[in-house]
Amino acid sequence: MSNCYKCNRELISDETALFKKTVDRMADEFLCIDCLAERFDTTRAELEKMIERLRESGCTLFTK
Repeated sequence: MSNCYKCNRELISDETALFKKTVDRMADEFLCIDCLAERFDTTRAELEKMIERLRESGCTLFTK
C-alpha cells in the first residue's frame, strides 16, 4: 500500500484510484482524499460522491 506524499497517511485503493482518474493515470505517488480535496479546493464529501459516481458508471479503477 502507498502513503500520501503530502501528509504520509496510508492510502486506501479508492484514494489511489481517484488520484489516477483526476490527476495522472500513470502516477506512482499519490495524495490522500483530504490532501486531494485541498488541492482541488473542494471537500472530502464531494470527492467521495465523485468516487461513488465513477464506481456506478463502471470505472474499472474503483473496486466494489
